[in-house]
Amino acid sequence: MRLAMISKVLLLSLSAVLATGLAAVCVTGFLFVGCSQSPSRVEAQTSAATPLTYIGQWGAKGTGPGQLEDPTCITTDDLGNIYLADEGSHFVHKFGPTGVPRLSFQDPGLRTPQSIAVDSGGAIYVTEATRGTVTIYLPSGIRLRSLRRRLRVRAENVLDVSVDDDGRIYLFDSEIRRVFTYTARFHVLREWQPSANILNERVRTSAMTGARHGSMYFVYRQGIRIFNF
Repeated sequence: MRLAMISKVLLLSLSAVLATGLAAVCVTGFLFVGCSQSPSRVEAQTSAATPLTYIGQWGAKGTGPGQLEDPTCITTDDLGNIYLADEGSHFVHKFGPTGVPRLSFQDPGLRTPQSIAVDSGGAIYVTEATRGTVTIYLPSGIRLRSLRRRLRVRAENVLDVSVDDDGRIYLFDSEIRRVFTYTARFHVLREWQPSANILNERVRTSAMTGARHGSMYFVYRQGIRIFNF
């Protein structure tokens, strides 16, 4: 379970690379931050690819504001702020680019956070696959509203969330491999299935990130690929 959580954090940190060139990964109570020298485009990695440069780390283990107990998901905004949801303490944290705590709020109902996103206005979106919900919090941390989907709950199920610059919300349900697009008020706009034409392979994507700047990225775990739509 812990390996799956860490893998999930590593996947979600890709959105930070795509958006700002910063990657932030949280493991065992510390944040590790790196920067790509070419953040505008992510290419297939080869032996000649420019490596990420280590910048620094911060964090303190604990269950209080600004502390990390069992962080499960991570994202950044366009200003380089870092957002975390912590399953252990039920806190959502916001840190500045250098690690200065800027916001911490606790939601007892947030039991198993799995994916986190931030829109252009600073609102925070957090999903829970075990309950099939996505909850929106105002930039101040006040709970605004929740959407609940009927899911077949399984331990390996993933419910990812992304928000584009126009406020459209994208939910990816890995159990049925479908993306649901909503307005900011949770009205359904469309439902679609990410697929790709690969000879003799049945593509089953397992995780999603992106949408802020028009691109969406999906992990095809069995084929060891990332798809861009």
